[in-house]
Amino acid sequence: LTTLNLDNVGKLKNLDGLADLPALGSLSLVHSGRDQRYGRPLHSKLVDISALATLPSLHTLEMQNHDEISWTGLTGVQGLTTLKLTDCWTIARVDPKRSAPAVLDAIGHLESLEALHFEKAYGLSDLGPLASLKKLRVLAMPKVETGRDDAPLSLDALQGLDRLESLDVGDARIASLTPLSGLVSLKKLRIPRTVRDLSPLKALDQLAHDVTIKRGKAYRDGQELKGIDL
Repeated sequence: LTTLNLDNVGKLKNLDGLADLPALGSLSLVHSGRDQRYGRPLHSKLVDISALATLPSLHTLEMQNHDEISWTGLTGVQGLTTLKLTDCWTIARVDPKRSAPAVLDAIGHLESLEALHFEKAYGLSDLGPLASLKKLRVLAMPKVETGRDDAPLSLDALQGLDRLESLDVGDARIASLTPLSGLVSLKKLRIPRTVRDLSPLKALDQLAHDVTIKRGKAYRDGQELKGIDL
């Protein structure tokens, strides 16, 4: 068995049953249960994911609607190259150990990671743990929201990710694009319309040179730039 998709895992609290699947390369745990009365998504009861470290072939992991997980169990999955997490954390004031920043701390140990999709996260202001992901090519955080009282999201941790080709931070309040100025591999960028200073992108030959914004779109020499999505 090389690919496994599990839906509606319900009351499953650990993944110990996967320990005997050494060839498993792709695992999807998308819990799609809904509250019958209100129709809202229900989160699973999954807590312990440490068994993932016993899967030597695992390279792709997708998880959705799991907000009780102990994320330290993720740090041992050293062969992981693609990770997609959606709605897998609590608000920090509810449980700091299971908040989005805590999840990033665990992800920072996955040095083989090439693609990270991190959706529906709230209260992030620092991507510091991602600085160690030197092989990262794709970072998609389209639903990362900073609250009105939170600090803007700093991109400082990305300035050393020389292989980064695609970045999506579409819903976040960005402190500055300056950390992106040296990312010469960057080909695709999605940023919020509130960003007005695109000058740090001028040195990125594969992305844009003299860039202006008009009606929410980026232009160079009168031509719309398809690589930048505002």
